[in-house]
Parts: sequence; C-alpha cells; structure tokens
Amino acid sequence: MRGPTRLDPWQEAQVTTSCTRIGNWAEDTYQKDIDCQESLKELLRYLRRDNDYFSVRCLLGEYEIIQKHLIPLVITYGNDKGIFNFTLRLLVNLTTPPLLLWREEIPADKDSRSIYLQLKSHQSGFKEAFTNARFWETVSQRLQELLNLDWDSRQEDDKTQIEMILILVRNTLHIPPSNEDLKRTEDDASSHDQVIWALHESGFYNLMLYIASSDSEQHLCMHILEILSKMLKDSNAEDLATAGKLMSASRREESTNSLVKQKLVEDMTKSRKNFKLSTRHSRFGGIYSVKGVKSVGERDATVMKPNFDPGDLSQDQLKLKKPGFGRQIKIQEKEASRKSTLAIRLILRDFCIEFLNSSYNTLLHVVKDNLVRHRTMANDESYYLWAVRFFSQFNRIYGFKLELISETLNVDSFHYVQSCIELYMNNLHTDKRNIDAWNQRMQNAMSTYKELLLSMVAMDNSKEKPCLDLSQHIKSHIFYQMEYRELCLQLLQHYKPFKFSKTFRRDLIESTHIFFKLLEKFAKSNRHIVIQKKKGIRKKSDKKKNKVKHEEKQTEEQISQIWEDMREELEMILGGVVLGVDEAMPFDPASDESMDDQKDVWPEGDVFGSPSLSTTEEVDVIKEIFFYEFSGNLSLKRVRGFFLIFSS
Repeated sequence: MRGPTRLDPWQEAQVTTSCTRIGNWAEDTYQKDIDCQESLKELLRYLRRDNDYFSVRCLLGEYEIIQKHLIPLVITYGNDKGIFNFTLRLLVNLTTPPLLLWREEIPADKDSRSIYLQLKSHQSGFKEAFTNARFWETVSQRLQELLNLDWDSRQEDDKTQIEMILILVRNTLHIPPSNEDLKRTEDDASSHDQVIWALHESGFYNLMLYIASSDSEQHLCMHILEILSKMLKDSNAEDLATAGKLMSASRREESTNSLVKQKLVEDMTKSRKNFKLSTRHSRFGGIYSVKGVKSVGERDATVMKPNFDPGDLSQDQLKLKKPGFGRQIKIQEKEASRKSTLAIRLILRDFCIEFLNSSYNTLLHVVKDNLVRHRTMANDESYYLWAVRFFSQFNRIYGFKLELISETLNVDSFHYVQSCIELYMNNLHTDKRNIDAWNQRMQNAMSTYKELLLSMVAMDNSKEKPCLDLSQHIKSHIFYQMEYRELCLQLLQHYKPFKFSKTFRRDLIESTHIFFKLLEKFAKSNRHIVIQKKKGIRKKSDKKKNKVKHEEKQTEEQISQIWEDMREELEMILGGVVLGVDEAMPFDPASDESMDDQKDVWPEGDVFGSPSLSTTEEVDVIKEIFFYEFSGNLSLKRVRGFFLIFSS
C-alpha cells in the first residue's frame, strides 16, 4: 500500500512519460525528442502543483533527470533559446535548497524529515553532475550574449534569464558536501573544488568581475555577493593569501602541532569510550563498597549498582536539584574550513586579487546603499559582513593596501557593524526559537568587528601618511564616543555560555584585547586627551540675581532722588481735603466685585495709622514703609508703581 508521500500510479506514469520524452542517448550524442520543449513545460507544471510531501521533486531526483537529461540537453542544444530557457527554469527549480521548501526550518515530523534528507542526498548527486566544464561553457556563453545587449534592447525574458543563470550558480555552490566529500583528504579535490575549476575553465569569473564593476548591472550586486560567499565558504583567507609561498618553519611547526593535537583528542575519546565499556552484563545486580570514599557512618560508601565511571559516583543523587538556566541550548560550533588543493587555492587567490583591484569598492558601495535603503531581503547584511571580514583579512595578510578596501574601512563601517551586533544581541534574547541562526549571525558580525580592529593595527604599522591619518581619524571617533568605547565591555557583561559559541567567545576576548592595545597606544601618542563624562544636572544660573544686584547699585541713588522729587507732591496730597470715614461708602452695589471681596480691602482697626496723625508724621510713615519695601530688592519699576498707588 502506498503511503501519503508517494504519487498515484497515474500521476507517476505521467511524470515518467514526460521524462522519457525529453530525449535519449544515441551512442555518445544526446538527441532531443520531438516533444522535448512540451515535456519540459509539463515537468515545470508538475513541480508547481506538487503536494506537501514534494513527491514529484523526489521522483525526479530518483530518476536523476539532471544527470541523464538536462545537462546533456544544454550541452548539445544550448543555442536553442526555447529549450535553454525552459531547461534553465527546471534546473533552478530542482536545485533550490531543501530548507527553503520548509521555510528555513528543519521539519520535525518523521515523514517530512525523511523527505528532507532524501532531497539533500539527491542534490549531492546533482553537484557531481555540475562538475562538467562543457555545461558551464555553454551557460557562460549565453550569459555573455545577454550582457552584450544594450540596456534598452533587453527584453524582460533576457533580464530574467540573466538572474536565473546567477541563481543557478549560487544554488549549485550552496549544495552541502556529500558523505564521500567529507571523507576526502585535503589533497583530494572535492565536488565543490571541481565545480570551482569548471567555472574557472568556462570563463564565468570574468563575467562576475564585469557585473560587479559595471554601473549598468548594479541590480545584480546581491547575486554576485551571494555567489562569492558560497564559492569561498570552505576557504580560509589566510590559506588563500599564503598559497604558493614557501611555508616558514614556524608555520610548518604550527601545522604539525595542530595535527598532533587532533590525534591526541581522537585517542583520548576512543580510550574514554573503551574504559566505560563493562565486561559484565548491564543487568548484573549486587551491592558494592567503594574504597577510599567514606559514607556518613565513617565506613566505605555503598552503592546499589556498578558505576562505569568513578566520576559518576555522588552522594547527591537523591537530593533535590537546584533550578538551573532552564532549557539548555546546544550551540552548534562552526566547522573548521577545509583546505582545498593547491591548484584551486591558486585560482581563488588570483580571483580575490582581481576582485580587490577592480570591483570590491564598487560592489560593496552598492550593496551597502541597498542595505541602508532596505532594498534587499531580510538578513542579507550577513553577506555584506562576511565580505568585509574575508577580503579585509585577505588584503591584510597578502600585503596591506588601503586603497583596495577604502570603502569599508571608515567610521561608517564601525557604526554599521556595531548596529548589527546590537540588533543580533536583542534578537538573541527575544527570539529564542531561532537562537541558533541569530548566534551564527552574531558570530559573523563579531568576526567582522575583530577584523576591522586588525586592519587598524595594520594601518598603524604602515609608514604611509594616508594610512596614519585615516587611523587617527577613526580612533578619534571610536575612542571618544561612549557607544563605541563600551561595546566590548557590554558584550562581556551579557555573555552567557549556553547562548553563545566558543568561537564567539574567542573573538570577543581577542577583540577586547586589540581594542585596549590600540587605546593604550593612542593615549601614549597624545599628550592631551579629553575624557568625556556624563553631563550632570545643571543648576539654574544666577544671571538674574547678578543683574538685580547690578541694578540695585544703580537704583539706590535714583530712588533717593525720586523720593525727594515726590515728597512735595505727597505732602500736598496728604494736606488736601480728605474724606471722613462716615462719608465713605463701605459697599458699592454697582461694582462687579462681590461684597466679601470689597470687605477684605476695607481698612479696619487703624491699619494705616491713627487718623489724628499730622501731615509730616504721615509723610515720615510712608517714607519708612517705602524704604523698607525696597531695601531687599530695589527696582525702578516697583518704585514708580508704589508712587502711582499712593497718588491714586
């Protein structure tokens, strides 16, 4: 009985018929069928209508359609634009990474996981078939014809075909190594190395350099950057930069020591496994006493089962365990880069040199602009960070030249890398479901930051004035700005072993060490260093008080003069006819004020002095009130207002 992952017999017969109608082999030549183009269209239609278990895709992989039909068809009939177009679409569809089919999440159920592994094994066979140099020669020739067309004369199908060729190269290089490749030694060429060699023989790298440096092909910059990252994923910048050079005695000794260390680790692992194996049956029962380990009663400790490892013996087995950090997450360490053969390393070294000389600054400028303006897909900044790290390291080891990486060695690069680190740190604490992916991005950003600091060291060691001036300019920002200065310290404070990898920890410690070394050298070379501190709360200025004091000194004489001028007028007012108390009206019914408010201002109890005072005595009383009122805060306006009140 067929399971849900298989097609119906009728559907399977249709797919099989379409595969056989593509063409067949006649001796050493592949000949297409009459209905070849229609069969390719039908296969594309079947893939678009595939079920949730990707049965059509699995069936085409079992038939080895790429190895037996599609690649020979392109080699023989590459000049036929219709056949080439539909074959290219089918190749791009079949080489799509299986992880994208499940939305970048490894399936958890048994059936889906089995299909996922089956598709990965099929793609390993596809990569072996893509090592054919004649196939890539045909594809490169078609790409060159499309690039030679003027921008105005290109049709939409031509633009789509250019992008599909680049996507096919990216998908091919993205296929992970097979089990046979993992067993190969460093001197043996893997399938990835063979694909790189085939691309080199076809002249595809020259087309890549043209697209990367051309102003009219800027919309393809992200495709080129992705191809670069997939092409150099198994390579180390240091190995490429030193390829072809005689190995020094220290480097030879370091290589030997690493091999000896790996051999010792492997031997220790095997001996530990052999030691844990017991000669007795695992269900053997009994009571044992352990010599040298005392129990509570000062006797030898007693155990109820045999211990395979003496280190497993503990008296705390029956105690309640303390709550830990919750679910412990096992962080996947990045696998060590594999050293390719010498011929492949020389090819990649020459390509990196040509790329730095002709296209690096142009391509990275366009990519950075697209990232800042959000014209790219999510997490595409990882490719940018990788390119900055890899080619900066290659340039530093091969022979530091500032003009080759000037686009990414500035203050803006430090700011962008730090922004990425802070973003990844926040997502690492919030998005715990994808913690492994964020940890890898965090590790990539930290390695890029470390390489930028190492490039600063290389500029300090250089004797060229532009390098020294640029280094001084960058230091004046990253050492004085608190955000740049405290980045490593904040990362060390938030570091948790169960959230970050060992590689990230090593890069963080080394980056902190390099940063402090640069800061120490910068402090010694500058006599006057301004230390910025947080600005405290400023007190209110005493300008107004000082202004009042200054005005007080100026108005003392003026007030005395005003009093003398107004004294005669005041005596005349007080000596005039004054209304008696009986004649005054205590309440005015026509007033807008309430009766209570009018009562509050009515003088009672001789508050203004006795009515029997003479005019001279009243003037003296007013003078005393006047000078007492303005003795603490003299103001010319208040003085004039005081006399206006008495005059009214």
